[in-house]
Amino acid sequence: MAKIADDLEKLKATPDASTRNALALSLSETGKPEVLEVLVELIKRTELKDTRGTLVHCLRFFDYNPHFNLLVELVATGNWEVAHEAFELIDSIDKISGTQVSSASKKFKKCLEINQTEEWQKALLIKLVEMFDK
Repeated sequence: MAKIADDLEKLKATPDASTRNALALSLSETGKPEVLEVLVELIKRTELKDTRGTLVHCLRFFDYNPHFNLLVELVATGNWEVAHEAFELIDSIDKISGTQVSSASKKFKKCLEINQTEEWQKALLIKLVEMFDK
């Protein structure tokens, strides 16, 4: 347990993306809840916004349903890797509340209306709107 705690501290502190990604993958495979907490914390750090694709990928080792709203935000605002990882996670969620679906659908439609999204992002947003509006 001490090793995991030490590695989590390293994960939070390292400025090197490669080291962070390797640690995140290794720690995620343990399935320990404290790892999920740190991953979410790191994903939310604005200074990591361009290097968090692997961190989002690591969420799949956990019950990430409680972080649905974060995933919605990542699809809407993330770079290609982050948005696609978040899309895959959303797509694999079995049960989402009607309120969450409605809120996410509105957000995605608003992003499409703004018309400042790239083509790949529009495609993801359209797929999610179609999925949620069924």
